[in-house]
Amino acid sequence: MTFSTWISQPFLFDVDSKDTLTMDTVLIEELLELQNDNSVQPVHGQLMWMNSAVCAKYSNLATVVQKTLLPFPTTYLIESAFSAVTDILSKKRGNLQITLRGDLQAKLASLKPQIASLVSHHQAKGTH
Repeated sequence: MTFSTWISQPFLFDVDSKDTLTMDTVLIEELLELQNDNSVQPVHGQLMWMNSAVCAKYSNLATVVQKTLLPFPTTYLIESAFSAVTDILSKKRGNLQITLRGDLQAKLASLKPQIASLVSHHQAKGTH
């Protein structure tokens, strides 16, 4: 899928190009303001459109961009969840209660367990 150049490179986009024929005038005006705004240029990058200051200042542009780009991370998360379910069910066919046991939540969590920290806080029991 191809995106309009103004989404990926808003500061290099030529407002006089034929791509602006399909854009609203409000979006074109906001894009011109964005290109001339020196306070936003240091924020420029892949996550520029997720910056709250940019979204507040250029709300119409940010709304269009977020509606365009939002399906991709969510599609990835859904596919990774299905992959995790397939992995869990293929390894543990006898236990099909993946939601009750918490296996799926542990598999999908982006947090990594800090085993070394847990071990250091554990007090060893003495022998009898």
